[in-house]
Amino acid sequence: MTRKLFVMFVAVSVIIVVLPLTAFPEADGFRGIKWGTKLSTLKNMQLLEETREGQKVYSRKDDELRIGGADLESIDYHSWQDKFCGVVVTCKGYPNFRFLKDSTFEKFGAGSQTNPFMEDYMWDGKTTGMILKYNVISQKGSLSMFSREILAILENYRKEEAKKGAGTDF
Repeated sequence: MTRKLFVMFVAVSVIIVVLPLTAFPEADGFRGIKWGTKLSTLKNMQLLEETREGQKVYSRKDDELRIGGADLESIDYHSWQDKFCGVVVTCKGYPNFRFLKDSTFEKFGAGSQTNPFMEDYMWDGKTTGMILKYNVISQKGSLSMFSREILAILENYRKEEAKKGAGTDF
């Protein structure tokens, strides 16, 4: 689970720094939960993981693990300082990824493909960033959606913590 958090935030950092803003019909959250919502106050949320810096990962007990024709493995809701900041949807196998990709493209338009030889797409809006990718080795697909505002604050927090650590921990 910690690896998922690391991968999500590395990918988010790339989007925030590298990609220009592109127009797409943005979501302001996921499945009726808006960015910034306190996930701990919602019914049917189950805490899966908590990190030292205040990140928490939840699952929703009554979530339908399906988007379009894709059967999903999991939907993980991420928060930082008790504010909903992202979601990671995972599926197994290329047929499920293809259904997830088709539904995502239908809802948000085709993303920017970062490598024409890989199933790796990005959307970068003013409110929401998204990453859709398929790993041929693990045969797993994922869709990450995140609040640009909250994750930009988290990135600044991490930079400040790194400065403190560099100044005192060596």
